[in-house]
Amino acid sequence: MNRTALAALLFVFGLSALAPFDAAQGKQDGKTELRYALKKGDKFLFRLKHSVTVKLDKVPELLQGILSDDPVAVAFDGAVDMEVTDVSETGTALISGAWKTAKAKGHILVNDIDFDFDAAKKVEAKPKKKEDPDDPAVPGFADFQDLLEKMVQLPLKLSVDNLGTVSFRDGSGKLGQIESAFRTLNGMMGPLPKDKVGKGDSWKDEIKFGMPGVGNTLEIKIRTVNTVESLGKVDGVDCAVIKSKFAVGKLPGEKDDAPPADALGPKIKTDGGGDATTVFSISAGRAAKATSALRIKVSAAIPNPGGGEEMDLKAQLKVDTQTELGGK
Repeated sequence: MNRTALAALLFVFGLSALAPFDAAQGKQDGKTELRYALKKGDKFLFRLKHSVTVKLDKVPELLQGILSDDPVAVAFDGAVDMEVTDVSETGTALISGAWKTAKAKGHILVNDIDFDFDAAKKVEAKPKKKEDPDDPAVPGFADFQDLLEKMVQLPLKLSVDNLGTVSFRDGSGKLGQIESAFRTLNGMMGPLPKDKVGKGDSWKDEIKFGMPGVGNTLEIKIRTVNTVESLGKVDGVDCAVIKSKFAVGKLPGEKDDAPPADALGPKIKTDGGGDATTVFSISAGRAAKATSALRIKVSAAIPNPGGGEEMDLKAQLKVDTQTELGGK
C-alpha cells in the first residue's frame, strides 16, 4: 500500500480560467477562445471541499478483523491564498500559494484522522496516537496526518500555462504523488480546448490516478468529454458553463488495465463514471466554481499471502469535489 497515492486522491481538485470574452468575435461566429488571463499581482482565494470513500461489498475472510467494510472515508475542507508573481509573454503564470485553513476528518484503515489548521491561530499540535508497529494495516498510513501537517506549512509554487496545465516549481513542498492532483487547474475537466468553442462544442481528455490502498499497482483511466452548455450571464457576470461526463473502464476491443495472468500483484478491473459542472467567469478570466462527482466500481483478485486461492475484492469508490475561486 502507498500513502502518497491516497494523498493524490485526497487533493484531486479542479479550477479553471478563461480569456476575456471578445463580444464582437462572439457575435460573428458564436465561438470564443478559452485561455487563462491571469495578471501579475492578481490575488485570489481558492476554496476546496473534497471527500473520498471506499466501500467494500464484502470483506474477504482472511482480512476480517483487520479490514472494515469502509477502509477509507476522508473529508477535506481547505482554503489557499494564491498570488500571481509573474506572467510570461506566452501567458504562463507563476503562482505562489499559502494554506489559510485546512481540516480533514475520517479514517484510513485503522488510522483515525482529525486535522484542523488555521494559519491565523497558533495552536500546539495534538499529541500523536501511538500505533502498534506489529499491526499489518498500519505501515504506510500511520503518518498520513503528518503529511497534512507538513503540507500546510510549505508554500505551494505552481507554473500554469494558458490552457491551465500545471507543473511544480522547485521548493513547492510537493509530496510524492500529490503533484498528480495538480495536473491542471481545471480539475477533472483537464486542459482547456486548443480551438475556439461555442455553445454545444465538445472536446476530450484522459486522466489517470491511483486507487486508495493499491498505490502504484493500479492507475484508474478516466475518459472525459467536456461540452459548453452555455455562454451568457451567471449571477450578472459573463460566464461559460461547461458540463463534463466521465467514463471509467475499457472500450470495445481494448485490453484490460489489469496486469497479465502471470504477473505478480492484484488483477484489477474498473468500471463507472461521473459528471462535473464548471462555471467560468469570462470577465475575470478565471473560474468561479466547479463541482464533480465520480463513482467507480473496482473488482480485484488479490494473491493470497498464505498461498492458496486468490482473494476476490469488490469495492465502490466515491470522489466528490467542490471548489470556488474568488477575489480578495
